[in-house]
Amino acid sequence: MSTVLIRQIPDDYAESSGLAKYNRSRMPGCIDRFPAVLNTDGRYITGLDEDSFTVKQEERKTIKEKRLRLESKLGKDLSALSNFWEDYYVVIDTNKPKVFNTENPADELSLTVLIANNFVAPSKSHTDMPEYRTAQYYAYTEESEIQEETSNQRVRDKAISKLSEIGEDEDKMRLYGQYLEGLKYHAKLGPNALYTMLRSYIEDKKSGVENSKQFLLALDKPIEEIQQKILIDKGIKQGFIRKVSLGGRKFVYQFGQVSVGSTIGDVYKNLSSVEFAPELLALQKELEK
Repeated sequence: MSTVLIRQIPDDYAESSGLAKYNRSRMPGCIDRFPAVLNTDGRYITGLDEDSFTVKQEERKTIKEKRLRLESKLGKDLSALSNFWEDYYVVIDTNKPKVFNTENPADELSLTVLIANNFVAPSKSHTDMPEYRTAQYYAYTEESEIQEETSNQRVRDKAISKLSEIGEDEDKMRLYGQYLEGLKYHAKLGPNALYTMLRSYIEDKKSGVENSKQFLLALDKPIEEIQQKILIDKGIKQGFIRKVSLGGRKFVYQFGQVSVGSTIGDVYKNLSSVEFAPELLALQKELEK
């Protein structure tokens, strides 16, 4: 028997409400009913529709075979246009663990629909992906959890190893620290403090393994790109780059009288481009003053 347990994903609300410490995202006593969503083209999203435009060509045969197998076992029309889906939904009770036996065709169908509609992430590692940003559950198997934790530990170990390689270089540690976490990595900190701060960043349990990945990515970036981001961060912190209201809920970031982006991401992207090279140079000179 292949057993899949549906677990809750702690989110921002869970953090603020205290649910996160219990690994919950939903309050006790809630009943969630998840249907197969009707798409704009009149087809239900089922995970069994080989004609869906989102399905890759090489996957079509496998999906069709799965649908035909489940139709045979359940005696139902599971095509994307079937009226079977009009009254179909999967229930998850937040008071009880939801367990699926994937050898049971009804359970296999339920799990397929939940994942296809992005209500449930296929694994914990998928919860960081954009398509599952609103999911409050993920599918857990002991085997997948062990594999994921092993993979995550390898990433952390690699990040710690790379940190050890630069552990005597104050300038590099300060540079990468400012790039990743900001200006708290200031000039008065010595190598031991810088190393400790970066190690704490890498091993931070709240962020999972994401910090380790970001540290490794930073090491591969050109020094010029690292320095540009730090320069922009300083410009924002010291008020040279200002967030200006345009009325309503619209804002723009300005350097002097020049608009440099509507989001922080735009500011980094624009000021690192050739088009905004004069503004970046001017910002550098202002900061040197």
